[in-house]
Amino acid sequence: MTSPLQAARAAYQAADWPAVAKACDDARAKSESFLDALEREQSAAPSDPAWPFLRGWLLQSLGRWEEAAGAYADAARLEGPRGAESFYRMGLALARLGLHPPALQAYDRALGRDRGHLGARLAAGVSLRRLGRVGEALRLLDAYPAPGLPGWVNNHAEFLLEQGRLDEALAELRGAGELIRRHAGLHSSLIRAMLYDPRVNARDLFEETGRWNAWHAAPAAPSPLREPDPERPLRLGYVSACLHRHNSSAHLANLLRARDRSGFHVTLYSAGTARDDWTAELRALADDWREIAALSDAEAAERIREDGVDLLVDVNEHANNGRLALFTHKPAPIQFHWYGNAVTTGVKAIDYRFSDAVTEPPGEADRWSHERILRPASGYHCYGPPPGAAEPAPEPPFRRNGFITFGAIHHLAKLNGEVLACWKQILEQVPGSQLLLARDVLADPDTRERLTARLKSTGLNPAAVRLHGDNRTIADLAVYREMDIVLDSFPFNGDATTCDALWMGVPVITLCGERLSARRAAGLLHAVGASEWVASDAESYVRKAVALAADPERLASARAGLPDRVRRSPLCDAAAVTREIEATYRAAWRQACAAVPS
Repeated sequence: MTSPLQAARAAYQAADWPAVAKACDDARAKSESFLDALEREQSAAPSDPAWPFLRGWLLQSLGRWEEAAGAYADAARLEGPRGAESFYRMGLALARLGLHPPALQAYDRALGRDRGHLGARLAAGVSLRRLGRVGEALRLLDAYPAPGLPGWVNNHAEFLLEQGRLDEALAELRGAGELIRRHAGLHSSLIRAMLYDPRVNARDLFEETGRWNAWHAAPAAPSPLREPDPERPLRLGYVSACLHRHNSSAHLANLLRARDRSGFHVTLYSAGTARDDWTAELRALADDWREIAALSDAEAAERIREDGVDLLVDVNEHANNGRLALFTHKPAPIQFHWYGNAVTTGVKAIDYRFSDAVTEPPGEADRWSHERILRPASGYHCYGPPPGAAEPAPEPPFRRNGFITFGAIHHLAKLNGEVLACWKQILEQVPGSQLLLARDVLADPDTRERLTARLKSTGLNPAAVRLHGDNRTIADLAVYREMDIVLDSFPFNGDATTCDALWMGVPVITLCGERLSARRAAGLLHAVGASEWVASDAESYVRKAVALAADPERLASARAGLPDRVRRSPLCDAAAVTREIEATYRAAWRQACAAVPS
């Protein structure tokens, strides 16, 4: 009878990577000393590349990425020309460590042995994007087009969006046809792309998210209430693919710091692979931590059931490679969405979604939500600046520059024709003013060239526009010290960027629309007592920006007083927000307990 170790070696020799995974899982399940056994085999046959390759695979599954990279490097040296897969997996391990330049070198060596290695090509594209080199990432994928594969379509469309090429990305995603019906993640990418499109309304999004649920929801029975005692401590789980330096994690960390530790036992379910210093802090703030990135949705759901989670919370919705599909398995009896909140999830198994009364006024908004909308009086944000953030500038930059600097830090796909037309009018009506566009992808020459050409085509004077791609000053918020007024995008408002601008004392002019994503900035401005900067249409958007720019005393006063107003607002009152959110969790639990037959 073939042993799991022999089966793993045979699968490696046949280049059957799913079989390698299964054999390694079987071997590890049968023996806790599988790694020792691999090391013995490698010592006995030091020239056989199978053993260091399998050792790398096992170390990778254990999260020991640095050691895994070394093992794959050993395998690649022994394999010679055959080493494409080893170099590819070495690159993945290095990328998991955040080492994208050496990861790219490993992918390049994989592609040198097999130019058509799709995994290496896609992974190299992702690393190039992480380094801001979007143009190169697109060229790499374009060299070997694979429109029938979901990974290629997803990454290619994402890179197009990063360059602001919305129509091309939408055409690609909508043209994916049957792939969209079969792959939940790809369908989520389409929904996210639709948010950038000003032609899409609330009904369109409601219907598309409904299709997502119809096509991708698991036929799972709801989990029963465990110990339906309305007052007992509850097991609360948060599922996020961004438990690293990310705006959602900053809000989550503040929520966890203020939580009621006696009333809630918190488990963080990490659905992503990126790790950094924030990851360690988040782990310390939780009671338990589970890695679910490598698990299928069904496996992750079963793990959550085994943990006895009472309340499960999604953080990402259809963005950031979230794991909405696992929620369709209903692993917890009561399920919520919190934070992302740019669109209704469509998931019928998610019972509630947090919002606020400005972002989603009761009535019409409820009509276009698949979940019951919860509106805590303090809102649902728990904002705080990133560690090491720059201090707000005490004086507005126009005082030293002699001209007004409008600013925007938006995903380039948000810069639709109507937004650019409004910005053109504003610059023309404020003599000598400039527009500072900041985004890390603007360090990429190809992206800068494309955006410059687009600005010219809309009549914006390139001499009045500065493109800023230095991610250091964007990440630490220092770039806001160069802006007098931030111009929001619409109908997909800034959320994290609006919070950052207000914290840095920079007024934000927004246009409040009809759908959820077009009202988020209005909700934030209302929370800090600055609703006078909310416009109802394009004409008033331009008028408010021009009027504020023409009133230096008012602008200077706003700059001086806004940071303190933000600090004292509900936006930064994590204790109050957390109390209300936890009270909502408790109320939902009590209601469910009351419905249990006695």
